[in-house]
Amino acid sequence: MTLQDPKEPFAPHPVSMAPTELKLGSWFQKREKLAQTLGVIAALLGLNYLIWRIIVTSSDQPFWRFTPFFAAELFGYLSFLIFLLDAWHVAPTPRRTPLNLSVDIVIPTYNEDIDILEPTIIGALAVRGDTKVWLLDDNRRPEIKALAEKYDITYRDRANNDHAKAGNINASLPYMKGELLLILDADHVPAPDFLEATTGYFSDENVALVQTAHSFRNLNSVSHDPRDFKSGRNDQSLFFDVLLPGRNRTKSVLWCGSAALISRKILVSLGGLSTYSIIEDFETSLLMRQKGYAVVYHNEHLIQGLAADNLQAHVIQRNRWAQGLFMIFRPSKRLAVKKEFGFVERLSYIGGLLYYLTPIQRMIYSFTLIGVCLFSWYPVSYIGLWYFVFWAPFTVINLLSVSALERGTTYPFEGTRNMYITMEAYLRALKGLWSRQGSKFAVTPKGEIDLGGWR
Repeated sequence: MTLQDPKEPFAPHPVSMAPTELKLGSWFQKREKLAQTLGVIAALLGLNYLIWRIIVTSSDQPFWRFTPFFAAELFGYLSFLIFLLDAWHVAPTPRRTPLNLSVDIVIPTYNEDIDILEPTIIGALAVRGDTKVWLLDDNRRPEIKALAEKYDITYRDRANNDHAKAGNINASLPYMKGELLLILDADHVPAPDFLEATTGYFSDENVALVQTAHSFRNLNSVSHDPRDFKSGRNDQSLFFDVLLPGRNRTKSVLWCGSAALISRKILVSLGGLSTYSIIEDFETSLLMRQKGYAVVYHNEHLIQGLAADNLQAHVIQRNRWAQGLFMIFRPSKRLAVKKEFGFVERLSYIGGLLYYLTPIQRMIYSFTLIGVCLFSWYPVSYIGLWYFVFWAPFTVINLLSVSALERGTTYPFEGTRNMYITMEAYLRALKGLWSRQGSKFAVTPKGEIDLGGWR
């Protein structure tokens, strides 16, 4: 039996497929072949430039001057190649015929206010299909239990807070009987047609998880740009609307903690959510992939949540993500580069690591500039016309191809600005690569004024 036939999507289209204020990127949305061609040309020009740099500009240069600057350039080139791989093709993901499967809608909470939780509960109850809503309170609050009773949904708590969100869900997993789990963050309000858009993937018994986009209703958050208010474009649009759909090709889609539909049977067979790192979502999807299960991405906006309200909350959130990712890449674990993953899949995961290491590259550039300006410590042995001839075409085509492949999700140099905003948070998280100590799960503060979004 199937659910009712899919209707027009309730939520907005992905930013990468709808025109935004970024005219250049939006222009390339329907000219993907041209964007791909620019990317290949940029890759060839970059390789040509780096080879020329080694041959011509390295002679008679002290190791400590030449190598860091060249390594930073090589780092940027490798990051671009992985970006080119992930953003190469954004294939449409049309809705499949939905299935009438029983679904437990799971809302874990710790310290979120009722004003944040209540819209999520109302949205969960409005999701069409055979559903049961669970409110998992890890702070054992009487007012939250009363909220569950008000809406006649299942309330559960536990005696401790071991393993934070992952432990909270795992503690209630044995009591759930649904064929699928829809896990929602406490502020993530689902669209009524969420299951109509996603259950069809589970006609393939090998599918363990279907991730969907994260979009946000507080359009005044630090993550949003007032120049592009109508589309809801934010600093995560590139990831959700370009990179994740592109990763369907490389089989490197990852669970993002919320707005995902999960096979309960497969999750139980894995022993529940993984608890080694503080990003249980990515870690669990890696375990699914290691066991040979499929993790796929449905490129449609089916929830609206709350982005970090202010800069402090934004930095807390990004520091937690960086800590967790560095834990996953610890030399003693190497969870994202296991031999069970294909080469291209591992390369895509490594791209995430490089992103969080980018502050080191930025620091090298900054210190090099200071050394040149104050002490005339040049990192190259040749400065002349030929340097411009090799460097300028690569730089110009690289910038153009990146804008084209971003498809209107990011302004030029917006990523650089965002990186400097989070640089300290990422550098502070670096110890996660070698420290054997666990990291404390820090909940992102949310709850300021909402503007825009769904009614």
